[in-house]
Amino acid sequence: MKSAKTPREYRLLLATLLAGCLTASAIGSPRPLSGEEPQWGRKEAAAVLRGFLDKGSAPPMSFTYGGRSSRELLPAWKVTRNSTDESDRRLHTVKYADPASSLELVVEIREYKDFPAVEWVQYFKNAGTVDTPIVEDVRALDVTLDVEPGGEVVLHRALGCTSTVSDFAPVDDILTPGYKNRITPIGGRSSNGAMPFFNLEIPGNRGVMVAIGWTGQWAAEFERPYLGPYHNGGKVIVRTGMAHTHLKLHPGEQIRTPQTLLLFWEGDRIAGHNQFRRFVLRHKTPQLGGKPVELPVAACAWFQFDYGNRYTEENQIAFAQLYKKLGLDTDTFWMDAGWFDGGFPSGAGNWFPKKEAFPNGFKKISEAVHGMGMKFLLWFEPERVSEGSWLHREHPEWLLSHAEGAMVFLSPDQNGRRSYLLNLGNPAARAWLTDHVSQMIKEAKIDIYRHDANIDPLDFWPLVDPPDRQGITEIRHVEGLYSYWEDLKSRHPGLLIECCCSGNRRFDLETISRTINLWRSDYIFNPSADQCQTYGISFFIQLHANGCNTVDKYGFRSILAPGMCLCWDPRKPDFPLEQARENIALFKRVRPYFSGDYYPLTPYSTKENVWLAYQFHRGDLDEGVVLAFRRASCPSSALVVQMGGVLQDVKYEVENVDTGKKEQHKGAELASGLRVTAESRPAAAVLIYRRLK
Repeated sequence: MKSAKTPREYRLLLATLLAGCLTASAIGSPRPLSGEEPQWGRKEAAAVLRGFLDKGSAPPMSFTYGGRSSRELLPAWKVTRNSTDESDRRLHTVKYADPASSLELVVEIREYKDFPAVEWVQYFKNAGTVDTPIVEDVRALDVTLDVEPGGEVVLHRALGCTSTVSDFAPVDDILTPGYKNRITPIGGRSSNGAMPFFNLEIPGNRGVMVAIGWTGQWAAEFERPYLGPYHNGGKVIVRTGMAHTHLKLHPGEQIRTPQTLLLFWEGDRIAGHNQFRRFVLRHKTPQLGGKPVELPVAACAWFQFDYGNRYTEENQIAFAQLYKKLGLDTDTFWMDAGWFDGGFPSGAGNWFPKKEAFPNGFKKISEAVHGMGMKFLLWFEPERVSEGSWLHREHPEWLLSHAEGAMVFLSPDQNGRRSYLLNLGNPAARAWLTDHVSQMIKEAKIDIYRHDANIDPLDFWPLVDPPDRQGITEIRHVEGLYSYWEDLKSRHPGLLIECCCSGNRRFDLETISRTINLWRSDYIFNPSADQCQTYGISFFIQLHANGCNTVDKYGFRSILAPGMCLCWDPRKPDFPLEQARENIALFKRVRPYFSGDYYPLTPYSTKENVWLAYQFHRGDLDEGVVLAFRRASCPSSALVVQMGGVLQDVKYEVENVDTGKKEQHKGAELASGLRVTAESRPAAAVLIYRRLK
């Protein structure tokens, strides 16, 4: 893994070292994003579309069928095309039909009018009366990009979540000739160890964002072939899809493949990331009331009640009331795991409230919470089923087993039980789950349904697949997961689904368009790690949050993100109430900025002897926030940041939240270098700026 830096970045880092860290320099993106139409991007997006829409063209995908490549087969297949026009996109459907075997391939394509972006999903169907030959090596994306001579090709990506200090760390791979890399997640959860979002930067100040929508075991391959010592240009091959497919289709059977998105950009690579963030906000973010959802500031009492295992109706209402009585202005009350028979984690599969703890179900808690003006969030983990639970006893036919009978999931006290996977590809299992959870949502008036998954499904899926049906169980489970979520939202308009997964190990294009996230990592309560997670994940993801157990300024500000889960215990006699109120007010003040453009202002680092800083800028408001952290052993009391997004000739007011001091600067000054100071360490500086009229 090789880190790529521009010559400017090397000069800044060298200057920092030579100065003995007296003043830390910063890496920013002073040039604002251009509002001009990216003509190169439009041309590239149009070229991708022509592969689907032009007669005799080769689509940007591939597969093997009956041992033969689709590149060889498709020219002989019958092709029909249909297009419809919508306000902000064009929808295209392309159908390829094999006259020999009755296999049909339907590709549903979205062409976006307001972004140089194209996305598609493929469906294979057996329209015949006998099994098809083997369909395998299905690559939802298979393209070769021409690279101009000179300059580096860099793949910008991020590590996924593994509940370690490196969660969501940015990675920059230089694609030298001969480079080849295959990237996959761990265990069948889509961002477990690797994120399915990529920014491929090519010479000429341009590139393409590649995003995968598949809440399973995807794979992405990036290759830059060596073309010889005298070749001045080059090529980059990009392939994505499921990690493994090798299956026949039964008569009438249909399967879908991973979703693919390509978004082309021009400018610097930060412009590419921000173009993607804007696209996600406009077209993928879940909405309420016709607007992108705003993440809550939630009160959660999980840790204070033995991982939820001592929850009762009485103590949860009292805890929520205490937050309101003390003026802690939260907008959501969060009940996490532990409310069911058997408790957490051993009771998974008993999705019934403990009768002695909740004699009225959750109705009284919900009524109390709603009466305080808050939303009610409740946790479930439907895919993991513990040995001895109701689901395990009553419906073993719905469960998938591990090779050795089942995996062991260890609880906090190290008392484990074998766990099974509820097969969401089983229609009866999914129907029961949908009806049961839906009834609970209705009775308790649940506003946010939390879906956790502390289990690696890839330990189960392949074990059920015959040799000629490899991949089918994963496909059906993923399809079932989407159907389950969609059915819940259809039955309960306004319901939000929060996707959690041992932290969140299920970030992908499909999940971020259906769900929000309020707990991005189980590596929690560490200020430097909190800062680093926001730094890395913000290149690709907008809706994310994590738990906060501290009230001190440095710790709280380190976890500032689009949402907030407060794990405070205000029952303590020494609870710093005024500081807690101040923290919540600050969060609500800066929360709107996180939906804007993102600018990293320093190099990424987990070390304690550095500054780390980043900025969020709302171009529509021409204002934003800078968060700068002087870590515990950093010798430098000052940092110079080069702010992004600001307009050169416009005057801005910059407010230091701690001192209340306000300064006026032209955008050109902010872009060339704004000095941030902190005399103590560790320290967190918050600068809010706005355009003066």
